[in-house]
Amino acid sequence: MSSANSWGSRFDRVALPLIEIGAVAAIVAAAATGNLPKPFPFLEFFGLLVAGAALRRFGLPLPGKGFASFIMLLPLFAMLERGWGWAALLAVLGVLVGDVALRRLPMRAAAATAGLCGFTAALVGFVYDRIGGLHGILALQGDNAWPLVFAVVVMPLLPNAFFYLQIYLSDAASFADPRLTLRWEAIVAVFDIALAVGWVAADATATSTSPQPSGAPSGIAPSDAAPIGAALIGAATQPSSAYVVQPGDSLWRITEALLGANASAAQIAASWPALYEANRDSIGDNPSLIQPGLALTVPAGLGA
Repeated sequence: MSSANSWGSRFDRVALPLIEIGAVAAIVAAAATGNLPKPFPFLEFFGLLVAGAALRRFGLPLPGKGFASFIMLLPLFAMLERGWGWAALLAVLGVLVGDVALRRLPMRAAAATAGLCGFTAALVGFVYDRIGGLHGILALQGDNAWPLVFAVVVMPLLPNAFFYLQIYLSDAASFADPRLTLRWEAIVAVFDIALAVGWVAADATATSTSPQPSGAPSGIAPSDAAPIGAALIGAATQPSSAYVVQPGDSLWRITEALLGANASAAQIAASWPALYEANRDSIGDNPSLIQPGLALTVPAGLGA
């Protein structure tokens, strides 16, 4: 066995199990800290799970033994929409279902890919939150440009960098033409980014224009968000109640819960700044970083 193959074998025996454990630990941590959606959206979950499996099944065979799929658009979309826990869960299960049930790959190989995708989703999503990244339609606003650039660049970059490191360490001739393969991987990454961002925008548009049940608040177009938000901010000096931040909470999620199940994404986007303005002194300059145990003042009219 060559020196390179020996290093590659050691790397796989050590790194891959640690990454798989990290991915599972991230999902458990997300469930324990409230970083999974509540109530759990089962219909959305199964729809995205099927999409993830299909993305793995209908990938692109590359020169030599290469294979590229659009799977990373799933955790990128899920992270931008609902956070790192949701992204890690869908990435792991989507890859496992796609690789085992549809591609008929051995569980060991499927688990390695699932672990890498899930760990990447959790890591990138966690850092995204720490640097002030926003979720839902707010993720596409100009104020969120730098966190968004970080997410869309690093999310597809990390797993591909890992795979190429494996190849380098094992000295395996997996690719007949590395340059051609890199070009295809870059094209796939661009489509991943474009489709994930497009899904976020389309989901917000569909939510804000969907019919509401009788007696529920009607959908509010994004163009109407500014005056509504301003009115709520004006009411911030008239507190009506308080809310204690729980692990995994965000201002978006708290506002969504206060407005009720029928609230559209546009309504939430228009309303959460009022909650922030009423509590800016205790939250600080970054509305994405709120600490568990913090008592928030809920403005009058929000959650009434």
